[in-house]
Amino acid sequence: MYRSALLAVGLSACAVVTPETLQRSSASEVLGCPEGQVTLFPFKGVTHIARGCGRERMMTCAPGDFDSCFPMQDLRKRAAFEMSCDPTALQFTALDADGYDVGVAGCERRVVFQYVRVSGGHDEDGEFTVDDSHYDWVRSQPIPELQ
Repeated sequence: MYRSALLAVGLSACAVVTPETLQRSSASEVLGCPEGQVTLFPFKGVTHIARGCGRERMMTCAPGDFDSCFPMQDLRKRAAFEMSCDPTALQFTALDADGYDVGVAGCERRVVFQYVRVSGGHDEDGEFTVDDSHYDWVRSQPIPELQ
């Protein structure tokens, strides 16, 4: 019994943690869905689209820091609102290596959104820190008018 417990601990210590493992776990919480029902679809680089229990969310990791994987703000919802378009009519195209620049097409419009830090924080000494940073999708140009 003692040996099998040691073996189990030893094997779990050797487990490789991947961005996908972290994203699936985080997506389970965000989507309110059991981890076994969450499916990750590759988007670009370390960015995936997580789907489960009838919901969808883009997930990513900070560049070079796979300990920091997190859900991205809901681009489909944002783009649908800003483009006055049904969310199901939107198509996404990654325009950079990590999926942080995304072309969105739908309802006879094409717009580019960029995932950028829109705020940061300061520590108790007044020094800027990224620990309290907030990221969001920002349009890189105005929404074109329909002709």
